[in-house]
Amino acid sequence: MTVKQYLETEKPKKYIITDRMRTPFSDEQLKWLDLAEIDIRNVDKVDAETIRIQTDYMPDAC
Repeated sequence: MTVKQYLETEKPKKYIITDRMRTPFSDEQLKWLDLAEIDIRNVDKVDAETIRIQTDYMPDAC
């Protein structure tokens, strides 16, 4: 399932989207990423209201 599909079906109130290494994406990165093309590896709860969406995305290296 892609991140976009998950957000449309589950409609979480608070969420953090991370890369493969669980590093959160900045707002600037999220502006340029196409969430319809990024698959989810894992979803877990951070606290009672927030979930963390770990994706299969790996940022480009130097």
